[in-house]
Amino acid sequence: MKKVMFISAMMLIFGVKSVYAQEEANCGTLLVPQVYDGIFNDGGNLIIVEKNGKKGVINSEGKQIVPLEYDGVEVAHGKNDCGGLIEVHKINKNADSAHGEKRKYYGLYNSDGSVLIQCDKNDYESINIQSNKGYGYEGLAEVHVFEKLEIDSIYDMVFQKQANGIDNEIDYVLKSIKYTRLTKSGVLLENGTLNTSYDDYRIYGKGLITVRKNNKEGLLNKKGEIIIPVIYDDLKPYANNMVEVKLDGKGRGLLDVKGKTIVPIGRYKSLDVNPERVIVENSNRQKGVLSLNGEVVIPMGLYDRIYEESCKNGKNHYLSVEKGGKSGAASLNGKIFVPCGKYDSFKVLDNNLTIIEMNKKKGLINRTGIVVVPVGKYSDIRYEYGVLYYSQNGKYGILDKKGKQVTLAIYDVIRPERHSDGIAIVRKGEKAGVIDCEGHVIMPLGDYIDGKLHDDVGMLKSNEGTVFFLKDGKILSNYGKYEEAEKKFGALRVLKVTANEGLFVSEKNTQKGIVKLW
Repeated sequence: MKKVMFISAMMLIFGVKSVYAQEEANCGTLLVPQVYDGIFNDGGNLIIVEKNGKKGVINSEGKQIVPLEYDGVEVAHGKNDCGGLIEVHKINKNADSAHGEKRKYYGLYNSDGSVLIQCDKNDYESINIQSNKGYGYEGLAEVHVFEKLEIDSIYDMVFQKQANGIDNEIDYVLKSIKYTRLTKSGVLLENGTLNTSYDDYRIYGKGLITVRKNNKEGLLNKKGEIIIPVIYDDLKPYANNMVEVKLDGKGRGLLDVKGKTIVPIGRYKSLDVNPERVIVENSNRQKGVLSLNGEVVIPMGLYDRIYEESCKNGKNHYLSVEKGGKSGAASLNGKIFVPCGKYDSFKVLDNNLTIIEMNKKKGLINRTGIVVVPVGKYSDIRYEYGVLYYSQNGKYGILDKKGKQVTLAIYDVIRPERHSDGIAIVRKGEKAGVIDCEGHVIMPLGDYIDGKLHDDVGMLKSNEGTVFFLKDGKILSNYGKYEEAEKKFGALRVLKVTANEGLFVSEKNTQKGIVKLW
C-alpha cells in the first residue's frame, strides 16, 4: 500500500510524460480531393463514394476500385473485407415491369477492381454478399437467377340486365395481363462458378453453404463439395463448427462440419447449441451440459435450469445455473464458483472475477470462488469495457485483473469507453488524462476539455489543439494538427483511424474529400 501511495503521489506532483516525443504539428495531406457528395466506410479498406446520385468504391489509398457509375453499392463485411466482394446495381428507370422487364441490373466486383459479374443485361435477379455480417461470405455470393416469366391473365365478368331485374352472366372480358419474373436460387462459389443445382441456398460463416433439394438439406464447402449429405429434414451450422440436424422425425442430433457425429440423432429431447457448450434436455425435462466433443460436463438433473452466458465483451463465457429458484454460476468445465443462492446478486466479469453483492454492499471473488475483495471494503465496485474500478469517499481508483488496488481513489471521474477496451478517460479537478486497466498512465493529466476513444486509437482535445494516441502512449498526431487540417480543409469527421492510418472525411463548401493525418 505504501508503494502505491508513493507512486500515486509522485504522479500527482511531477506528472507522467509519454515515452514518445510529440511530432511537429502539420495539417495533414489531402489524400482524396473534395469532389464527392458523400463518403462512407463500414470497416475494412473499401470506401464507398457518391457523386450526383452515382456511387463507386475507392480504397484507403484513394485508388478507384469501382467506377462512379452505379445507383447502389454494397461492400462485404468482416475480416479482410470478406474476400473483397462488392455488389453493385443499376436502376433501369424505363423498365416496363408490368410486362416483365427488369428494373435493376446487378453486378459483382472483387476488391482489386476485377469484374466477376458484369452489370448489364444479365440473368441475375439479385446478388447478396452480406446478410451474415458477423462472419462474412469469404468470397461467396448468394444469387437469384432469372428462370421464366409467368403470365397471369385477369378477366372481368360481363352481366346482362334482365327484365325481371336479375343479372345474368353472359361472358368474360380480358382486363389485363400480369407478368411475374420467376427465379431460381444459386451461389457464386469461391472459384467464380455459378451453382444452381439445388432448390435453395444459404451461406454461413467459414465458407459453409446449406443447400435444399426435394425438401432435404445438406452442407457444401465454398468449393461446392458436399461435406454433409443432402438427407436431413433440417440443418443448421454454427460458428463453433457444429451442425445441428434433424432426420425423419426422430429428433435432433449434432455433427461437426466434417460430418462426424457428436450427439446421435434422438438421444436427447432438445439441444441448445452455444458457442462453447451444448445444453441438452431429456424426455424427463432434466437438463445437462456437454462439451463440443460430446463429453458430459454437467450430468443430467443436477440443476433446474442451465444457460451458457457471455460476459460483457461477448468472448469470455460461463454457465448460469439455477436450483430451487436460486441462481449460481459455473465455469465451462462445470465447476461451481458461485453456489446457488449464496449471494443476493452477482455479475460475472470477463477478467475471471465476479462482483458479488450482499446487503447492498459489493465484493469480488475469482473463478474458484475465493474472495479477493471482501464485501463492503469499498463504497462501490464497477466494471465497464475491460476496466475494473472502485470508489471510496467519493473518489475513484483502479483495481487490476486480480482485484488488487493499483491506484488510490484519487480521480473525480473514471470513464471507460466501448470502442477501446481496457483504457479509460480520467478526470481530476480541471485536468483529464487516460489510464489503462492496470493503472498505467497512457496520457498524463492535462488541460483537456474532451476525449474520445476509437478502437485502438484515442483522442484528447484541449484549447491548444488535439492529440491522437495509441494505447501504449505513442503519439500519432500532435497538438494543433487536427485543428490546422480543419482550417485548411474544412470540417473533419473520423473515417478510419488505426495505428497505421488516420483518415478523416473533410467537408468544404458541401463537397467531401479525405484527409490523411498520419
